[in-house]
Amino acid sequence: MIIKKEGIKPKNSICTLRLARYLDPEGKIERYNLQYLRYVLDLDVQATAHDALGDVLVLEKLFERLKKKLMEQENLDEEKVLEKMIEISSHPSLLKTIPFGKHNGKTIEEIARVDRGYLEWLLQQKLESNQIDEDWIYTLKHHLGK
Repeated sequence: MIIKKEGIKPKNSICTLRLARYLDPEGKIERYNLQYLRYVLDLDVQATAHDALGDVLVLEKLFERLKKKLMEQENLDEEKVLEKMIEISSHPSLLKTIPFGKHNGKTIEEIARVDRGYLEWLLQQKLESNQIDEDWIYTLKHHLGK
C-alpha cells in the first residue's frame, strides 16, 4: 500500500497484511499491524518497534510465519506458496469487522442490515480521502451491493 502511495507499481508483490487477513478467516486477530502481529504470533525477533531496521526484521519473521502457515494450510510447495501469496496480495481483502467508531467490533454484514446509512457514509469518506484504502472500499461496496 505504501509503495503504491509513492507511485511505485511493482509487477508482483506480497502483502503481509492481506495474507494475515486471509489466514484468519474467522477474524480472531483484533488488528493486523506489524507490531501487534509480532506479539500475538509471538515472533522471536530482537528488534526495536517502529525503527526501520526493527520493522524490517519483524516483517521478515512475519513473512516466514505466514508462508509456513499457508504451505501447511493449502499443502503447497515452496514455489506454489509464493505464487499463492502473490495471488492473495493482488486483490483487495474482504474485511469482516469495524474496529472503530460507534460500531466498533461489530461485523460489517450486521451493520449492513441495521445501519446501512453508516456504511454509505463510510464509503463516501473513503472515496473522498486522499489515502489509498482499497480493502475498505472493496468491502463496503461488496456489503452495499455496489
